[in-house]
Amino acid sequence: MRQQIQYSLKRIQTSQFFSDDLYTTLVDDLVTLGTSIGLTAITPPWTSMYTDGDTQNFHTDAKHGPMAFVLSLAQAGDFRGGETMLLQPTLLDYWRKFETTTALECQHIVRYIPATTPFGRCLAFDPRVPHGVTPVIGSQDPRKARVVVHGWFNAPECCWFGTWREDNEDEDEDGDDDDDEDEAGESSRTTTLDAALEPLVATLGRGEIGRVMGYLAARLEVDADGTIAEVYAVCDTLQADPDDHRGVIGYDEDGQEILEDAAGDIRLTVYESLKTLQFETGAHGRACVVPFVFE
Repeated sequence: MRQQIQYSLKRIQTSQFFSDDLYTTLVDDLVTLGTSIGLTAITPPWTSMYTDGDTQNFHTDAKHGPMAFVLSLAQAGDFRGGETMLLQPTLLDYWRKFETTTALECQHIVRYIPATTPFGRCLAFDPRVPHGVTPVIGSQDPRKARVVVHGWFNAPECCWFGTWREDNEDEDEDGDDDDDEDEAGESSRTTTLDAALEPLVATLGRGEIGRVMGYLAARLEVDADGTIAEVYAVCDTLQADPDDHRGVIGYDEDGQEILEDAAGDIRLTVYESLKTLQFETGAHGRACVVPFVFE
């Protein structure tokens, strides 16, 4: 029996590959990107190089963070292949929606994401999903290789965006920093958010709505009067816990079965709760990303 190749590539810690200044800039930019989905840090990143014949077979990752990232530094035309492969949801939930009248082909089973279009593409994905890299066809010249920086976004925290009133209160009349005022202002908005999250987390924790696994980052757009204009997901990998599947939970007006949708119910509960928040009045363009980790 032929043994499958699991990994064939060259790898080094990114901190040893770039200069100190470039490495610091790279990490800062990646952390800024992660913050947009409520993840405020990254694991120490790796830089991997794939030359002719290198590949990565399907695998999943141990838990390093809710989202993995792959930053492409490859030039178009230097090689063929090297696409990131992700199994399609169709395959991950194959039998539940199986249709005997429908034939599936490769694109229905695996999602292929090009490695070189555009240069600097940063792909973030759920590391629980089986993924890999198609074989690279090209040369052994490292200057024409598939080069990527990769790691995981982690450290979920509430992230604030825009100009909040307390952000302008960090100087006193003499122009000196006034840390007490700044901390008091930040405490005000976090207290408002914590007051809403406490009963919400308690409700989700009881499991009455349904149990899910994954990560949800909800972004709150705040109007000038402090009300919530909109709540929506900027990152959502929720999946129903298969050990908590309750099947048919009712029937509609036509007598059709209504199946449990635990992930949908969780999202709705989170959005409806966060929509009721009331912050202080202030500038337009304020927002907050609130992360929820379900394990």
